[in-house]
Amino acid sequence: MSNLDGTAHHLAVAMGGNHLRVAGDGPQRTAAATILPAGLWNAGIVREDMVRADGAKVPAHPFTISGGLNRDVWFDKSNTLVRVQFAAKDGTTIVYELR
Repeated sequence: MSNLDGTAHHLAVAMGGNHLRVAGDGPQRTAAATILPAGLWNAGIVREDMVRADGAKVPAHPFTISGGLNRDVWFDKSNTLVRVQFAAKDGTTIVYELR
């Protein structure tokens, strides 16, 4: 059960063969069994990219840092920053890669 602005909502999810059966306040629906919830606590929502770093392609997890300067950053499996990308004032793309 969840609460949205004081209104209680119910949700039930169960396997139904190779899909999920989702029932809530509205009609029952189905979803792919591989679907990822949008909740930020699910590490599966962070994809892994292959980026060039130190002269080779390496797997890295991307994140976006927003504020005065929006930057996309990638960290490898040992949490080393391997790539930074952002837009310059003139619209060109600036990329820093670990070397």
